[in-house]
Amino acid sequence: MSTPVGPVRVLFAGDRPVSARMVEVIRSGGGEVVGLGLNSPPRPAGDVVRAASGLDPGLVFYGRSFSSAVALRKFERLAPHIGICCGFAPILPAEMLKLPLWGWVNVHRSYLPYNRGLDPLQWALVDGTPAGVTLHVMTDRVDAGPIIAQSEMPFLPTDDFDALEARSDRLVLELFTDSWPRLRSGDVDGTPQDEDLATYHTWSDCKALRQLNLDATMKVRRVLDILRGYSGRDLSFVEFRLGLDPFAYRVRTSVVPTVEARRPAAGATEHEEGLT
Repeated sequence: MSTPVGPVRVLFAGDRPVSARMVEVIRSGGGEVVGLGLNSPPRPAGDVVRAASGLDPGLVFYGRSFSSAVALRKFERLAPHIGICCGFAPILPAEMLKLPLWGWVNVHRSYLPYNRGLDPLQWALVDGTPAGVTLHVMTDRVDAGPIIAQSEMPFLPTDDFDALEARSDRLVLELFTDSWPRLRSGDVDGTPQDEDLATYHTWSDCKALRQLNLDATMKVRRVLDILRGYSGRDLSFVEFRLGLDPFAYRVRTSVVPTVEARRPAAGATEHEEGLT
């Protein structure tokens, strides 16, 4: 399939912080965003993505209205070539998936087929499965379409929520930038996923993972990975409750390397080197 005459017409859905950079790659690389879907309620990056798209407000839709009859009629007249999704919460219905000429591709922050669904980085960290980012064809099954390209991402001992978000977004931008010349030519062929390796997590799974049961028996490593995967400098999604206390309490943690130069002074005892 060859590149069409004129700009490649793109529907874009999603408002992660990296989404605006992806829109810039599209527009500077022979593409034109003709319709935009942002999450509802709006995320902080939504305004930045909308500004980067350069779209008239009449072509910007929020949440499920992106796939409404009104939006579909508008987009159909614009004859989009391809849809690009990055961090859009609502599942796209069949009518929307079939609208672009070449279909839809999605950026998922996991090393598919591992960790389809929600919180893929956290599950990879806690379960010890491969982590990364994947560009795949969108189908009627969530995150199960053929893989176009992917990059693996290592975990570091000091990783927390903020570090995972930032590193995965850098990988997303690199992967999409490298893949865009191929996508704009209509080449969206991918490799089928290995269903024997596939894992999937729902909202209920993620909510349960973040609720610490103080009476449960759990390996220290798993507790630590839950805490650092779901907490950052100024936030935490990890909670516990105490008996009949009506309040839930959130836990935030950080992991820092020791300083190699910090060694016991000559003649210091173990007690003197300890904390007081």
